[in-house]
Amino acid sequence: MVLLTCSSTVLSIPRLSQARQARQTYSVPVQVVKVQRRAARATGCIRAQADAEVGAAPTAFAISGLVASPIVLASCWALKTTGEGLPPGPGGIFGALEGVSYLQLLGFIAWSIYSKVKTGKGLPSGPSGLIGAAEGLSYLTVLVAVGVFGFELITKGSLPGPTGR
Repeated sequence: MVLLTCSSTVLSIPRLSQARQARQTYSVPVQVVKVQRRAARATGCIRAQADAEVGAAPTAFAISGLVASPIVLASCWALKTTGEGLPPGPGGIFGALEGVSYLQLLGFIAWSIYSKVKTGKGLPSGPSGLIGAAEGLSYLTVLVAVGVFGFELITKGSLPGPTGR
């Protein structure tokens, strides 16, 4: 029996004697700290503690990812409906914002993949789930963009260049 609420408990372990091949049991105190950690991880207690340690830079990057995703989705919508990306806007600000948004999403996904390969876990969810939301939205947005780009390549044979042609 293993109790998760105490720091140690008694576990009944069967032991086979080689001489008699008889089954005997005896009690052994077992520390259940690892079991408690697994249970805490399963319920999210440790993850919440790790999320509290996320700094300001990852949180700011997540917020910029949440801003970049709608811009890229609008760009994909414009590409699908008009055959061109977003209009350049005054001084080219919309075009620049579109390009930076694509780069930001690719950077966010690269960070997510690096974290998964390096630690075996994805990104922490962050304060109020901002990093987790930005990560999920980034993957979804890039999936949509790849679909729209693929459609454009199949139907038109190429993607529009900087001039929109």
